[in-house]
Amino acid sequence: MKPSIQKSLLATAVVCALSTESAFAQLEEVIVTAERREANLQETPISIQVLSSEEIQSRGIKSAMDLVDQVAGVQGYAPPGTTSDVGLNIRGIGDGSPNLSVDPGTARYIDGVYIGKVVGSGMDITDLQRIEILKGPQGTLYGRNTIAGAINFVSKAPSDELAVDLRATAGNYNQRDLSGRIDVPLTDSLRVAASYYQRDRDAFWDNTNPFQDGFNSTDRSGYRMALQWDITDRLSVDYIYTNDDVSDERDNHSVVSGLNPTYAGVAGYAGAGGDLTAVPIQSDSRLQTVGGIASFVQAFVLPNLPAPQVGQYLQWSADYAAWGQGVLDGVNQNPETGSSDFDSFNSQSTEAHTFKAQFELTDNIDIKYIYGHREVSAYTSQDLDGMNNSTNGGVMHDLVLQTIGGSFLGGVVPSQIELAPGFVLPIADAATENVLLGLLMVDTINEFGSAPVFSTYALNEYEQDSHELQIVGSSGNLDWAGGFFYWEDEGSFRNVQNATFPLANGSQGRSFDNGGDAWSVFGEATWRPADGNFALTAGLRYTEENKDMTWLWRDAALGGVGGYVSAAIQEAAALALQGVVINIPRDLGAGYVWSLDDLDTIPETAGVYGQSEKQRFDNTSGRLVAQYNFTDNVNVYASYTTGYRAGGFNGGSYNRVTSTGDAFDEETIESMEIGFKSVLADGRIRLNASLYSYDYDDVQVSTVKSDANGLSTEIDNAAKLSREGLEIEAAWLITDRLQLTGNYSYIDGSYDAFPPYLGLTITPTEGLAPENSAYLALDWDVLRRGKHVVSFNLSGNYQDATQSIGASTSLYSAAGQPQIPVNFQQPVNQSRTLVNTRLTWAYEADGGTEVRVSAWGQNITDEDYRTFGYNLGADLGLPVHQWGNPATYGVDISVSM
Repeated sequence: MKPSIQKSLLATAVVCALSTESAFAQLEEVIVTAERREANLQETPISIQVLSSEEIQSRGIKSAMDLVDQVAGVQGYAPPGTTSDVGLNIRGIGDGSPNLSVDPGTARYIDGVYIGKVVGSGMDITDLQRIEILKGPQGTLYGRNTIAGAINFVSKAPSDELAVDLRATAGNYNQRDLSGRIDVPLTDSLRVAASYYQRDRDAFWDNTNPFQDGFNSTDRSGYRMALQWDITDRLSVDYIYTNDDVSDERDNHSVVSGLNPTYAGVAGYAGAGGDLTAVPIQSDSRLQTVGGIASFVQAFVLPNLPAPQVGQYLQWSADYAAWGQGVLDGVNQNPETGSSDFDSFNSQSTEAHTFKAQFELTDNIDIKYIYGHREVSAYTSQDLDGMNNSTNGGVMHDLVLQTIGGSFLGGVVPSQIELAPGFVLPIADAATENVLLGLLMVDTINEFGSAPVFSTYALNEYEQDSHELQIVGSSGNLDWAGGFFYWEDEGSFRNVQNATFPLANGSQGRSFDNGGDAWSVFGEATWRPADGNFALTAGLRYTEENKDMTWLWRDAALGGVGGYVSAAIQEAAALALQGVVINIPRDLGAGYVWSLDDLDTIPETAGVYGQSEKQRFDNTSGRLVAQYNFTDNVNVYASYTTGYRAGGFNGGSYNRVTSTGDAFDEETIESMEIGFKSVLADGRIRLNASLYSYDYDDVQVSTVKSDANGLSTEIDNAAKLSREGLEIEAAWLITDRLQLTGNYSYIDGSYDAFPPYLGLTITPTEGLAPENSAYLALDWDVLRRGKHVVSFNLSGNYQDATQSIGASTSLYSAAGQPQIPVNFQQPVNQSRTLVNTRLTWAYEADGGTEVRVSAWGQNITDEDYRTFGYNLGADLGLPVHQWGNPATYGVDISVSM
């Protein structure tokens, strides 16, 4: 459906609703805790957006990922291979790599407890009372890693009345959700609540491989226990326990979105004056290379070697040509399928304990203590290349086909090799060795059933503990808050990765252990003169933290095709130098492991395994705000705020030449903001706006890099970024039955500096930072009659086109040829308008029981749009992308007693 038609849905609904009889009404007051005390949203000089429990329910928000299409200026993605991690981006500043060794830039808090990593951040969050989205750095009261902002998930406290809430959902793709909550007041001072949820949904996208499951399914469950005890009139404690599980959820699909050029293709492109900082990814050079080699094999090898393996190789080459042309012809079309040659899924368990104690020291001073403990265990099995490389209906990769064809043509095992200057060792039977290698490659692939291009098995285990002491008080014209924060965590990452079976030397393990600790002291005060119209806020926070990393890399001994060639050379050398005939077994599958259980069988990487490094960081962040109240309902503020994100180590990268890890420093930000907040028209209109400007220094830039050492994400600090923006948030209660809500975000910025890649000067993209984004929702009580209410909700979210990451660099290499560093073009994440709707019938029976039945739809126009992508580099040649969710619809039934 075209955008003009989509937008007319909202316009039509507004016109119809305006015929409703007007009545005096006011917007509900919104209470937030952004400044560590309860306060009216309109009186808090921070750009905040709040979603109430009703909005959370009507918009279908169940996890952090659901925020992405609900709030203008908030973007995000689920990284490849998992649906349980979520990278978020506020005002164009985001989390960066989802690597366990990297801290996020958008802080998440669940009931006051900071969530330390992106890993496990996409779990469902039950019993939500509200979500507070604080935009911009929050370096004083929130501290480390809030450089983009902070998101507070605030859950419902146990009720002092007996209550039961039951919900069920049925939808397309066989969606089946169940949840329930019970509140029990044990005494006048002791209350408990228990809740449970279960969500199941079939895969959104089928797999072109009929022997494998589809992509992007849901299978998760969890439960929560909460206790609240008023020990005395002044002392209360809360305890919350949560347990969440993801059970074999199918991965997000990766769709091949083009083909990178070959070495010859990119060399020719550069020779013709092409821009190596923007190399096109719609190249047919790989198709031409595979086709050219196959034509020679058919003409000169097949007549003399009519073996079935040769015929199968030729069919594989023809299949690749047809597949590759289909990719190039359909790069901007959602195929509505994905491809893999083995099982791709993620399983995760998360367990968390939260303890809070609040003591009212005096009528004006409260002391609060918050303890949080969280454990995450996440296992993923990932086929990341977007291809089905199985022998049963799949497609072989071009590197595999080039190597098989090259062997048949005598080009892989050399006819001679120079062992020393002036001493050349002939390999007399090189021609036979080449033919046997080609035959063995085909047989090995058939025996294994596929030739995987890039696959991983990984286990993340993470544990964190935090303690926070807050003292909040007021005295005369002064409101103040201060406290102490302590944090420690430790993580373990284990993985096995395999590339281009059976060409590579074998499996790799890029495992590591990491951890750290941090402490900080903070304070903030707001002074209001006697006239009450002006307020001045000042705050500081000092932080020290330590980070450590131990690299536990493993690399297989020489295997695959390289092992075969090495064996041929060793046999020739033994015969020529010693007159001895030896026979070294040829096993192209040697050195590959296909399970984390076999990780320890891969040899440790000399010079890397066991290497450890430590870093110490400290930072002072501050906040200064001036606020002026024109009336009780209209105020303006101006603020200067600083923040930082901690440095550390990237466990996925290690420089073997310098024997140093990929260490990076902290990044810092300075923010200037002018804001306006107002409640107008006798409380029926809320209009808030803010203008902001960022100076963002030592930016931690994550770039996907592929070279001779494999595929990795590197992090550099050399970037500097400037950014300006405008945000508007409005709500209009047109009548007591009709409300419009909207928000708009404009982002403009550019990199003032960006690290070169091997001497290549790159102009990066803005990443997931759309210039314009907007959200508009209409809520209309269509009918109120007696105990019956029929309500209608229609919402639309628009955002401009984006590109996924700042830069997509890679290094081209060829024997005897100069290396060529490049930066690839990226497929565009298309602009999109997503329309959601909900129609609800509610009935309140005698005794307070309420029944609700809702019919809902999300992305009802079935908009196609990319969400996130990356490039597997020069050698693998595959840019891959994920596509957004299709249209979904269903029915909710809830009973509250």
